[in-house]
Amino acid sequence: MLRTFDSFWEWPFRDWDRLSRGGSASPLPLDVVRYEDRFELVFDLPGADPDSIELTVDKRELVLTAERPTTAREGGRFVSRQRPHGTMTHRLYLGDQIDADGLVADYDHGVLTVTVPIAESAKPRKVEIGVGAGTPAISAEATEKS
Repeated sequence: MLRTFDSFWEWPFRDWDRLSRGGSASPLPLDVVRYEDRFELVFDLPGADPDSIELTVDKRELVLTAERPTTAREGGRFVSRQRPHGTMTHRLYLGDQIDADGLVADYDHGVLTVTVPIAESAKPRKVEIGVGAGTPAISAEATEKS
């Protein structure tokens, strides 16, 4: 199957939507926002204890773990339970064009924002064009091999 992408910059995250479709919503909803020099990953973590949130990067895998305690008070029992609780984990693969060493995270009012910089080698750059230099010379050795 042929797959096309709207932009080169979206491809490190191309599988997130496909992989997150399962039958149930993810307990850690995620938005990915692309800026010129970075991506922002925005996770909803309402009710999570800030001290329980752990974000790790191992090679190219980002792992987010958070704990959301149950809300039932002593003596109560759930009649319906639709909100996720307990330990939740979300794993993401970061592409090669990401600067994994430069990640920064901030948790504010139940929202975790992870800033993922784009590596310098992956950013668009202008290529200088020589004028009047002629075509590059091909060595006789390279010509003989063809």
